[in-house]
Amino acid sequence: MSNAGSSRFSRPPAPERVLEIASELFYAEGINTVGVDRIAAEADASKATLYAHFGSKDGLVAAYLDRRSARSRENLIEHLEGDGDARQKLLRIFDALVDWYEEDDFRGCHFIIAGSELTAPDHPAVEVGRRHRAWVKGHFEGLATELGAADPALLGAQFLMLYDGATVAADLDGYPEAARAARDAAERLIDSLG
Repeated sequence: MSNAGSSRFSRPPAPERVLEIASELFYAEGINTVGVDRIAAEADASKATLYAHFGSKDGLVAAYLDRRSARSRENLIEHLEGDGDARQKLLRIFDALVDWYEEDDFRGCHFIIAGSELTAPDHPAVEVGRRHRAWVKGHFEGLATELGAADPALLGAQFLMLYDGATVAADLDGYPEAARAARDAAERLIDSLG
């Protein structure tokens, strides 16, 4: 009896369980196919709790992408913080993709998947995706500037396209080597700077 009470009180609060379950289901099965009834049931929470903390399913989707963005930013910063010049830092970002693509639950980019499902431009999660992508592109542009590119915005956009393209190819084509191919292309772009 004390074990049951202990586990009940030691588990995360209901809003956290809702967000965690929603995140898993949205990524694995899609945003539009997963309803709030299922999320609430699997999180062992009420729909009232879901609505009280997230306002709506749209709010929950935005919270899911916000959390994903925070984790992705932490991961990217971790790869940029090590020793080395801009070239080494940039290539480490592509090296990190290799590990991500090999994860059992890899299904592609959370933001690309969500963007393909969310067609309303005023959906709150669409803005989360835009902010996240602008942040990532900004880091690629910063590295392009450090590399001495004549047009850092263009080179940053090219790095982002390689990053995105590799992720799409790894998912849709079942091509985990896409990370290495994108890294090779990024290295060639860097070398072309002279």
